[in-house]
Amino acid sequence: MVEPKDCTHEDFVARVAVTRILDVGKFVAEITVECTVCGEPFRFVGAPAGFDCGRPTCSIDGLKLHAPIEPELEKRLQHRASFVVTPVPVKH
Repeated sequence: MVEPKDCTHEDFVARVAVTRILDVGKFVAEITVECTVCGEPFRFVGAPAGFDCGRPTCSIDGLKLHAPIEPELEKRLQHRASFVVTPVPVKH
């Protein structure tokens, strides 16, 4: 196995586990990603740490993304969906 510091991270595996939160009737996909060459886990950036059934969050270490999901027919979260492109600073 290649050491993570020497790896170019060109091949990955993603694992998804779906959790059903019985008391509120919601679902969350828990996602992890790692390099298959060296085993290095990947951290999710930009999602706040914690747990929220209404928006994506990540574990305290950032290695697991908690993504709220719902059956297509329910559309409980759809009304809050948005798309925002974050500006990237131009390097001079």
